[in-house]
Amino acid sequence: MLSIVVIVRARRGDRLWIGGVLAIAPVLLGLLFGIDVSGDLDTLPDGLALVARLLDVVGVLVVAGLRAASIVLLVLGLREVRAARRGAGRVGGR
Repeated sequence: MLSIVVIVRARRGDRLWIGGVLAIAPVLLGLLFGIDVSGDLDTLPDGLALVARLLDVVGVLVVAGLRAASIVLLVLGLREVRAARRGAGRVGGR
């Protein structure tokens, strides 16, 4: 929910806006793409079981990477906003 507010309030292309988009991306990817292998993978042929496990690992890594990137960009964006507010406060106060 907070990411949606950030996307709406931030300027398009800013680090804060990009971080908000990246925070929502894993959720949307989970809604659009899903792989579910039920049962015991050992009963599948070796090649298919390996592919299923690799897809699972790649999916986890992609989501973790998106989350890490969104956190970094949100923090950098918040720093920019705070610095801009401090700078605007000093100019207006003089």
